[in-house]
Order: sequence, then C-alpha cells, then structure tokens
Amino acid sequence: MRRPSDCGICTRRLMQYMYHQRHRPPDNCIAYWRKFVLEYFAPRAKKRWCLASYGNAGNHASGVFPQAAKDSWQCGICGSKSGKGFEATFEVLPRLFQIEFDSGLTDEFLFLDMPREFWLPTGMMVLDYAKAVQESVYEQVRVVHEGQMRIIFMPDLKIVSWEFCARRHEEFLLRRLIVPQV
Repeated sequence: MRRPSDCGICTRRLMQYMYHQRHRPPDNCIAYWRKFVLEYFAPRAKKRWCLASYGNAGNHASGVFPQAAKDSWQCGICGSKSGKGFEATFEVLPRLFQIEFDSGLTDEFLFLDMPREFWLPTGMMVLDYAKAVQESVYEQVRVVHEGQMRIIFMPDLKIVSWEFCARRHEEFLLRRLIVPQV
C-alpha cells in the first residue's frame, strides 16, 4: 500500500539538509557535525555507497567488509551482495563528515532527477531517484558520481537509510593545472 506523500515534504527536507551541510562553520568542528547528524538522522540510521554496479570498481572496494559482512550486506537498490561498498552508521557519521571536509572536500552537490516519493505501510517515506549525480568539489579536482539514490525518512522526517548505488564516476581537473604540462 503506497500513497503519494504530502507535496514533496521529503524533498524539502533534503534541501534543508544540503543547505546546512554547505553552510557549516569555517572551523569544521565535530560539535557542529554531531548536531547536524542529530537533526537529520534517526538513531539507527545508515548511509551506504554501493559500488557493485561499477564497471571497474576493482578489488579494493571489496576489501572494506569482512567475509561475514559481505554475505549479509545487500544493496537495497541493485540487490547485489558483493560487499563492494561502504556503510556508515549513525554513531560514526559526525566524524565521517568532519574527516571529509578536513581532507580537502570544499563542497558537495546533488543533481537529482524527479523523485518517486511514496509512503510505506510502516509510516516511513521514501525518496527514490532513478538518476542521481553527486559532485564532490576539492581544491584541484571535481569528482562526479552517477547512479541511483534512495533515502528513507522516519515519520519525524529524520533519515533512517541513505543509499547511493554508483554506476560510474568522472574526475575533472582544473585547466590551470593542466595547461603548463601541455
């Protein structure tokens, strides 16, 4: 039993999430990220990146999970049980956000297709994007991942599941870095 959700409420919540992620304090302190995670994620939330649909993910991605975890971890989008991917739980998300931005990430963008938005019988709401592009901006490079994305929200609009199933990526170098070499 699925019914359309209330006028894009989950999409608006995702826009708030992106706004607050982009307007973080300059010192990138862990206290901000703890507050951010408390505001946007449910206590049992998981954020997952699946690389099983990648044509060239390689074996380095499969080394992330021990064999037992590979057998139980399954991408909710592509259905793969390859274990090629990454998962972060609620407890580690604040530190993960801090590390990302301390490691040179200056900005992150989501370019999204029109979502399929619906309610589950449990009262949770789902945003399902057949095409999603995540662009990570660093000082000297931009990395663009293309794939599918699904976010599941609790009735209180906190994220309980965030899955991005990447199909491919491209890296873009700044022209000013390449011109001297040509």
